[in-house]
Amino acid sequence: MLALIDTETEALIKTIIEYDGMSTEDMLSSYGDDWQGSDCVLVAVEPLADDSIPDGKVFVSQSVEIEKIESVWTAKIVRVLADTPRPSTSDVNAERDRRIAAGFTFNGKAYAMDDQSKARISGAATLAGFAAITGAGAGNYRWADANVDFVWIANDNTLTLMDAPTCFAFGKAAAAWESQNIFAARAIKESDPVPYGFTNNAYWPNS
Repeated sequence: MLALIDTETEALIKTIIEYDGMSTEDMLSSYGDDWQGSDCVLVAVEPLADDSIPDGKVFVSQSVEIEKIESVWTAKIVRVLADTPRPSTSDVNAERDRRIAAGFTFNGKAYAMDDQSKARISGAATLAGFAAITGAGAGNYRWADANVDFVWIANDNTLTLMDAPTCFAFGKAAAAWESQNIFAARAIKESDPVPYGFTNNAYWPNS
């Protein structure tokens, strides 16, 4: 954009320094003589053509380059980007494990799936399978303990009643969530090379 700004208000200086943090005093010290001698100054501020950071690059810094061409000051925003290393299979494994541990959804509720939770779910589902075989059917919530309903704590800290068939299905859903992420990670690692955006949800299953 091109703006005509009254130098008496120093609005021009303040407009430019917003980009790089240079104080008004520093600006006047660096360019003071050139700001004088006219009632107004033309300044052109060139915005970035593209704010996005391309694959393989990481943002380092941003500054403003100021140049006077005839009577026009041009303030150009300059971004410095650096190369980033190509993601490794270890990076993919770490993202896989993070997503598995983040948990899954079962019957509209979110549940934890960290290592401890995974072991507990597996154990409960195994017991539920045996209970179902021996006759613990739908609606029987005391299949694990004759005196207490079987419940599971969801991520929102609410209690979910589970009969044996439901608990067994719960375990199957947890195993499926883990398996889906393992195979998604395998597909990513088979890419040549591993894409920079491999953490994007598009590469992974929905919980």
